[in-house]
Amino acid sequence: MGIFFCFTLNSHKAEPQRLNLIKQIVFRLDKAIDFFEQDYESVNLDGLFGIRISQGVFIQLKQKTKSNWFFYSLNKAIPQFSNRISHLANKVHSNLISLSIDYVDKFNRLVDRPFISQTKIHSGLIEDSSLKVNFIKNASFNEKLSDECYLQLLNGHYSDLIEPRCFDFYTTDGTSGYSLTHQFLFFMIADNIGRFDDISVQLLDFLLEEKNQDRNIAMYLAKGHVHDLRSLIFSYFCTRIYHDAESMFRNFKNANDFKQDLFIEQIVLCGSVGFEEFFRIEWLKLVFSFQNKNGCFNQRENTYEINLKNVALERILSEVSSKRVKRYDSLMKDGCSSHQTGLALAYFSLINFSKLKKLFLLINHNSLLGTNLKI
Repeated sequence: MGIFFCFTLNSHKAEPQRLNLIKQIVFRLDKAIDFFEQDYESVNLDGLFGIRISQGVFIQLKQKTKSNWFFYSLNKAIPQFSNRISHLANKVHSNLISLSIDYVDKFNRLVDRPFISQTKIHSGLIEDSSLKVNFIKNASFNEKLSDECYLQLLNGHYSDLIEPRCFDFYTTDGTSGYSLTHQFLFFMIADNIGRFDDISVQLLDFLLEEKNQDRNIAMYLAKGHVHDLRSLIFSYFCTRIYHDAESMFRNFKNANDFKQDLFIEQIVLCGSVGFEEFFRIEWLKLVFSFQNKNGCFNQRENTYEINLKNVALERILSEVSSKRVKRYDSLMKDGCSSHQTGLALAYFSLINFSKLKKLFLLINHNSLLGTNLKI
């Protein structure tokens, strides 16, 4: 099996660089899948959520093969890669369900299917200096309250009201880190399960109360920057998350003292709803440096060199898509994080999809201009 790109490159140097980056992403994505396949019984709910995002990305990528002639040339490798991730996701999910853990049962609706964002933002981040707030770096994250509010959303009916304390928590100003990403995740989940319109009325009523009208999000809504609340919420939070991630990146000193898990979570959440600004090459290379040789992520620096310059993409895709799943009894080694590795798997899938789309557009553009490309 394999794919052959029947184009000839004459003058553009960007295409080989772009393709080499795609090869790096595919290789590292494969390593992360390998790691999970070897010990799927140790993957927790957080890890499965990342796998489900990756699964959703590859489902969309498979659909692209039906409509674009460039992606059609990937019609053997991509579906098999997609099936491999789907098989992994279903095995992990079945194992978690069999354990009869209360936490898993409560959050099952979030991980019982591929996670595909129903909304894609194409307008980009917001240019508004008022959103560059002084984040409270040491603010504590109330995970218990956050989970309680998620459950109201996941397990409630469309007519059920979300408690005001949840809207208070999810619209609080000055948040950063996990508090900020989990604020946004609440609205992402609402959109994913079809409850965003349901809760938007409650949210507006909450923000229009006199005591809440001076909140940043309420004031931003009043400016009328966007036409619908969904776009406002997504752009508002991801602009803030971007500033937070940029601050982290700018102050990076070493991987061992860096909040790797949070950084990848920031990229995945906003990247999955269409904010391409989060797919910066320098950020990707930093995440590369976090990956262990066995494919996992363990909150330490694990830099190892791989040289794929002279390896054809079709060879890599052929190898990773033809693997068979094996069962291993070993526990997760090296203190590896299921959550962080799952997020990285989702991240590599998202940015791979993004880069492939851009490569297709570039090839299509040069084809229309009569430029021959070979990749």
